Amino acid sequence: MQIFDGGGLSPAAVLARELDIPTVIDVPGALSIADSSTVQLH
Repeated sequence: MQIFDGGGLSPAAVLARELDIPTVIDVPGALSIADSSTVQLH
């Protein structure tokens, strides 16, 4: 997935990588974090 390509790994994705958890698990978390951040910004 290009979302996690390069240096844009979220902390949860980095942690998942270190724990050998598939980064797919981080997708809902990343979306909810982005959503809550967007809500707070607006």
